[in-house]
Amino acid sequence: MMKTASTIMILGALVTLASPAFANSRGVSNNHVPAIHIETFGAHNALYLISEKANVPIGVEAIFDYKMEPTIDFDFPGGTVADLLNMFVSQASDYRWVEDTGIIHVFWNSTHLPIADVMLSYPGAENKTRQQIWDDIDKRPEVIAWLNANHCERNELFMGKEFRAHNGPISIKAGSMTLAQLLDQVAIKSGENYWAIVQSPAGQKCQIRISVW
Repeated sequence: MMKTASTIMILGALVTLASPAFANSRGVSNNHVPAIHIETFGAHNALYLISEKANVPIGVEAIFDYKMEPTIDFDFPGGTVADLLNMFVSQASDYRWVEDTGIIHVFWNSTHLPIADVMLSYPGAENKTRQQIWDDIDKRPEVIAWLNANHCERNELFMGKEFRAHNGPISIKAGSMTLAQLLDQVAIKSGENYWAIVQSPAGQKCQIRISVW
């Protein structure tokens, strides 16, 4: 009888560890969010508000065309982060979200932007502010090479508040990582909880905006 009970316990543990539902139940997408109102132009701006109001880390990769971009306007009655993101997707049907470890990633048309997948040999950041790490991205030879090869340029838009909060020093270990993985760490460790890479649409001059606000 003891042997049978032990076997059942072991099998039960294996099923629990392998179960996607169990893994997801411990993720940020199942965090509770109170009732909130979201209203703004542009999907990536709405996602910033969601990250701020729901206190959930979000990374966004998007193509932005102001002629096609929706205005997002909804009242969320309360529920999980997943419920909130699904309500967002109902108004921004070109976007899809997935949960990774500790962060939600949102993609336009379910695709990565190539620059987000650029592999960096990152030298690390020791007690640097979010703004300093963001400034240093321009100096990474891998980013410079990608921009030059794709005839693309950085085009940043400041609103005057990007680095007023959550700009205390953080540290990131040296190592190989994609640009998106670096931004994940900046968003989570700083407490700002948001990053976005936004690229101009095909047929227009290639411009990239990288935000960590």
